Amino acid sequence: MDTSRHRHAVQTSTPHTLSPAPTNPRPILDAQGNPRAEWTTVNILTDPLPKATTKTLIAWSGWLGESSPSGGTERRWERDHRTWSPSAYDQLAARLRSIREHAEHTGTKLLLRPHARHILNDPQRCARYLTDFAGPTFGLALDPVSMLEPSMLPSAEEHLVRIMERLGSHTHWLVLPEGGIRVVGQGEDARLAFLPGTTPPGEADLSHADIHRILTPSMSQANIWLDPGTP
Repeated sequence: MDTSRHRHAVQTSTPHTLSPAPTNPRPILDAQGNPRAEWTTVNILTDPLPKATTKTLIAWSGWLGESSPSGGTERRWERDHRTWSPSAYDQLAARLRSIREHAEHTGTKLLLRPHARHILNDPQRCARYLTDFAGPTFGLALDPVSMLEPSMLPSAEEHLVRIMERLGSHTHWLVLPEGGIRVVGQGEDARLAFLPGTTPPGEADLSHADIHRILTPSMSQANIWLDPGTP
């Protein structure tokens, strides 16, 4: 992959935060309270994309299964092994091609956020997406922690370092949990959940401080967004 195509020049030392306003999309604010990007929880495979007034829209890379008519997200954390199949990536690619012209016309840049249970679920899938689509219209909002499964926590540092080595220089935004992460649910329903910044470090299975320590060497050239937890 040609790294020069995907490297960005924006640098920041102050993390961005999510607006408390319950809108979709929700603004991501800089330290002065100015919106720099917007975050939507819709399923990109099945739902219309909302208009981004900032011209930068961050969205999950999509999950299989139907959404509700109102754009509900009740199935987005379910395990579905079909997401690993070539046809799942083909569905995402077809969807991106179908919205490219509209995004170009409106001047919107769509940044996809990976997740272990969505279509962009590992470094290889993300690298393929960047090779196929990265440019003025599409990019990556890298969320290394969301690419982990609960079973990966004992070796989380190794996984996170590997993700950053492969993708860190190709991302426009770096998404971090505001207060660390915790395993919620049991058995097949277990997943990692982001915690708000008010969470005591001892209540996190992987604290924000540990995540920051692991990822700090790769952070300097990313817009950093501290996510308090997506409902």
